[in-house]
Amino acid sequence: MPRLLMLRHAQSTWNAEGRWQGHADPPLSAEGKQTAKAAAPQYSHISRFVSSPLQRAVETAEIIAESSGTSHIATHPGLAERDLGEWTGLTRSEVEERWPGYLNEHKWPESAETTEDFMRRVLEGIHTIAEEHNDNALVVAHAGVIITLEQSLGVPWRKIGNLCGRAVLSDNGQLRLGEELLFEAELFDKALFEDDMFSENASSTTLEMGR
Repeated sequence: MPRLLMLRHAQSTWNAEGRWQGHADPPLSAEGKQTAKAAAPQYSHISRFVSSPLQRAVETAEIIAESSGTSHIATHPGLAERDLGEWTGLTRSEVEERWPGYLNEHKWPESAETTEDFMRRVLEGIHTIAEEHNDNALVVAHAGVIITLEQSLGVPWRKIGNLCGRAVLSDNGQLRLGEELLFEAELFDKALFEDDMFSENASSTTLEMGR
């Protein structure tokens, strides 16, 4: 019964500049590398790492994996951030100027990946990762990926900070959400993989492949 820690990557150079990234591939910032290193010892007991193919996620996974002596980082295209089309590389103010009201209404430009396609890709990817190996894993992805996973399970939109996320339990094709993961050292320990974290009150649903 694999348990996945879905974690957003550390700060990228475009995060620091306030730019929308999508499928663009900026690296981690110096601060991002430092915070990933600070979090790394808390994951030293984990031996399986999966990442989005975008370098800001791969770099985060590599830094964290180093503390556990793991060099292999698997990647899955389903974990890539949403393709933002014309918004890629723009700042929030630039988006607001050209698409007034879109951000507050959680709307996307026509050139962006549709919500349906993005959700399908993300859920298929998470199911594949859970089914490939029956063990725990740290899954480094993006805010949009984690938000989409949560929304598919009935959780309202929330902001996902760098190195924050959500624990997920996969049980025979069913995904259940565990606790939110915050960038606080005391929360990143082996207790995150304990069964009592996934109570009967946690959100759950059966997410069928391809739906």
